[in-house]
Amino acid sequence: DDKILEDVMKNLKAMYPTIRKPDNTIITRWGKETTARGSYAFKKVNRSWDKDRENLKKGIKRLWFAGEAMYSTPGTTIAAWETGTLAARSMASILKYQRNIRVGRERRRADITATPIPGAVYEN
Repeated sequence: DDKILEDVMKNLKAMYPTIRKPDNTIITRWGKETTARGSYAFKKVNRSWDKDRENLKKGIKRLWFAGEAMYSTPGTTIAAWETGTLAARSMASILKYQRNIRVGRERRRADITATPIPGAVYEN
């Protein structure tokens, strides 16, 4: 588990240098799990697949859901891929938005605290 986490963090740090190590990790081994190996999502009788899927798409705070069960036609690799891509784009968008807010605050703070020098030319 430590080796897996080390490899994942190496890749994440390459993309996000300030990312911190998670407080906790859960590493699944589906290929060795005898009760889940070969499983897939299916539409349960008397359940609204679309409603369940839409609720899960909203996520929970900083938790996104992805996987073939989140797709309109479950049980395929492309369904897992597509929903993973959408979740990743959503995360990236939120991180970019948060970064822009932080940078904007820093710029406003710098504008407020900067003392202009008479006759100086300033460039943005």
